[in-house]
Amino acid sequence: MIQEPAFERLTPARIRVLGQLAHDRPLREVGQQLTLSYNGVRSAIEDLKRITGTTSVHELVEWWRQNRELWLQWIADVAVGRAV
Repeated sequence: MIQEPAFERLTPARIRVLGQLAHDRPLREVGQQLTLSYNGVRSAIEDLKRITGTTSVHELVEWWRQNRELWLQWIADVAVGRAV
């Protein structure tokens, strides 16, 4: 599980990268889908690994699959003022 301060660092752009990775797309395809360069995708992945404490793309994808519902709940709580 991740602490709330890290959830705050998951920007919409980073979430889009996570979503593409969770569909097991190759990095170049992720870049094409999101109109990012390959290096832009790699940079986003490195940021996400630091945020989530993971060390590989595989771990990052697994982390997202396990935590995306918690993140969605956190977003909903923020939207209605239940989380700060």
